[in-house]
Amino acid sequence: MLTTRQRLAGLLLCVLAAAVPAWWAALFASDAFRRLFVEPGAWETLRPLLYADLGLAVVTVLAGVRGLSGSLSATVAGLAIGAWGYATLWTVGAAVTGSLSTLGTLLMLVAFALVCAAYHALVSPRRSDDR
Repeated sequence: MLTTRQRLAGLLLCVLAAAVPAWWAALFASDAFRRLFVEPGAWETLRPLLYADLGLAVVTVLAGVRGLSGSLSATVAGLAIGAWGYATLWTVGAAVTGSLSTLGTLLMLVAFALVCAAYHALVSPRRSDDR
């Protein structure tokens, strides 16, 4: 039986997974929205990352759904949190080089912290031997 904390963690992962393609859709649809996150002249460089972020969304929703069913393995959790960690580090690097805004970087850091908390709730060390 899942605890409330574990159900919320699984739901959070599903919401974050849905937010990734929604964010990209908004970037493509609105110049004003894009300017909040992408520095002038960097859009053409960043557009190819859409595919990597869609992969991030897929592994995150898989982890969220499996978390909600109580069957999230440490392996799937590790793949997903590793993908979020890599995406976060890339975002910080892009901000340092002037491609992304501080706002986008801060949002990504908050999302990564939430992802870490969710995975901790779903795959704790004491439960990892059960999977």
